[in-house]
Amino acid sequence: MSIDLIFEKKTRYIVAISGFLITLLLGVLYAWGVFVNPLEQEFGWTRAQATLPYTIASIVFAIGMVLAGFIQDKKGPRFVALLGGLFAGLGFIISYFTNSLIFLTTIFGILGGFGMALGYSGAVSSGVKCFPDKKGLATGLVVGGFGFGAFLWAPLSTYLIHKFGWRNTFLFLGLILIIVISIVANFLRIPPKGWIPSSFEKNIEKKYSPEYTGKDFTLNQMLKTRVFWLMWIHYILATSPGIMIIVHLNPIAVEYGGFKPLAASFLLSILSIFNLIGRFFLGPLSDKIGRLKTFTLIGSLVLASMILLFIAHYLNILFYIVPIIAGIAYGGYLALSPSFTADVFGTKYYGVNYGAMFTAWGVAGILGPYLAGFLHDLTKSYFLTILIFSIFALIAVGISLYVRRSGLIKKL
Repeated sequence: MSIDLIFEKKTRYIVAISGFLITLLLGVLYAWGVFVNPLEQEFGWTRAQATLPYTIASIVFAIGMVLAGFIQDKKGPRFVALLGGLFAGLGFIISYFTNSLIFLTTIFGILGGFGMALGYSGAVSSGVKCFPDKKGLATGLVVGGFGFGAFLWAPLSTYLIHKFGWRNTFLFLGLILIIVISIVANFLRIPPKGWIPSSFEKNIEKKYSPEYTGKDFTLNQMLKTRVFWLMWIHYILATSPGIMIIVHLNPIAVEYGGFKPLAASFLLSILSIFNLIGRFFLGPLSDKIGRLKTFTLIGSLVLASMILLFIAHYLNILFYIVPIIAGIAYGGYLALSPSFTADVFGTKYYGVNYGAMFTAWGVAGILGPYLAGFLHDLTKSYFLTILIFSIFALIAVGISLYVRRSGLIKKL
C-alpha cells in the first residue's frame, strides 16, 4: 500500500481526532465566565474588569494567530502545538499567584492567549490540509473541540472553584493543558506534497464549494482584496454576539433569571453542546450549499438569539433556548471561516492567511464581553448591548448576501 493511500485511510483521521482533542483543551478559555463572580468578590473588581483578562487573551489569541501561522508554515503543526500547550498551561499556572488585575491580565491574557493561538493554529492547519475534499466537515470536527470545551470545563471549573478555590483551579487546569497537549500534539501531520484523496480525483471540479478559486494568495495579495476585508468585518459582526453570550450568560442568568451559579454554568454546557453540533452540522452543510449561503443562515440565527435573550428577561424558560441557537450559530461560524479562507485564498500560505482572518475574532473579543461589561456597568442593564448586537447581526446578513450576489469572488 502506497504512502499516500496509508495517509488517506488512516493518518488523516488520526490528525483530525488529535486536532479535536487539542482544541477541546484550549476551549477552557470559554469557561472564563465562571471565574467572573469569584474574582469580583475577592478583589472588588467591576464586571468589565473581571472580564478584561479574557478580553486580552482573546485579542492576543487572534493577533498571535498571524505569528503562529508564520511559524506553523515553516516549522509544522506539531512544533507550534507543543509550544502552544506549554505557554497556555503556564498562563494558568502562573495566574495562581494573582494579586492584581494587571498581573492576571498580563499572565493569563498575554502568555496564555499566545499559547492558545499556537495550539489552535497547529490543529486547524493540519485539519484543513488533510481534508481538501471535506473542508467544512474537517474544520467542524477540529475546531469543534474548542466550542465543546465549555461543556467540560465550565461545570468542572465551577466544582473545583467551590471545593478548592479559584487559585487551585487555575493550577489544575494549567497542568492538564501542558501534560495532555504535549502528548496529543505528536500525532499532528501534514499530507505529502501533491497528495489528493483518491475519492476526490474523479469529477474534482464538482466537489469544490462555489467559493473555491483554485488560487494561492500570499498574505499581501489577500489583504489587497475587497473580499477579505468584507468577510473580516463580517467575522466581527457575526461572532461578537456569541462571545458576549459565552462570557455573560452565566452572570445574566444569575442576575435576571434567578439562577444559582452552578445551575447557570449548566447553560454554558448547553451552549457548548450546540456549539459542537453547529460545527458538525453547518460545516458539512456548507460543503453542499456553499459557505456564503451558510453564513447568511448563521447571521439570521445570531439575530434570533439576541431577540430571545431580551425576551428571556421576562420569560425565564428562554434562557435554555438562547444557548442552543447561539451555540449553533457561533460554532458553525468558526467551522466555516477556516474553510472559506482555504477555498478563496488557497492552502499554500494558509497558516498566516487564516491567522490574518482570525484577527477579527480578537476584535469580536472586545466588542463581545468587554463592551457588554462596560455597558452593564454604565446602564445597569444588558438592553443596550442586545440592541447593538442585533444590529450587528443584520449587517452581517447583508454582507454575506452582497458578497455572494456581487460575484466578487469570481473576479479574484
